[in-house]
Amino acid sequence: MGQSSSKLDWGMITRLAITAVLLLGCGWWLWVVSQNLSVRAEVGEDGAIVLDQFQRAKDVLLAVLPLLTLALGYWFGTQGTAKAEEKAEEATAEAKGTRDRIEAIVAASSETDLLSRARNQNPRAFGEAG
Repeated sequence: MGQSSSKLDWGMITRLAITAVLLLGCGWWLWVVSQNLSVRAEVGEDGAIVLDQFQRAKDVLLAVLPLLTLALGYWFGTQGTAKAEEKAEEATAEAKGTRDRIEAIVAASSETDLLSRARNQNPRAFGEAG
């Protein structure tokens, strides 16, 4: 169990690092785009736009932003999955402990029909419609 938790820790650190790099990169690129807001587009002699720095910066941002949202979605999705798996393991362990206690009680009982009486009194506990 110690190995799986260390793998989870390294996985979490890796996801956090990638997400942090993407966040910083997008923040920096937003700053670059904001610096190009006041730059006029260069217009050729025929009136056509030759160079628009804002448009280029915005296009790069539009390419990087989906990567950021993908990383954030993956980050939050795996966090929820990890918590759900942990709760499922806890519930499984608790159910096994309860089953072991019930089996010990039934085995220690001197009444031979204890299980049959319990099934008749509470059929839902045995998976039967009642």
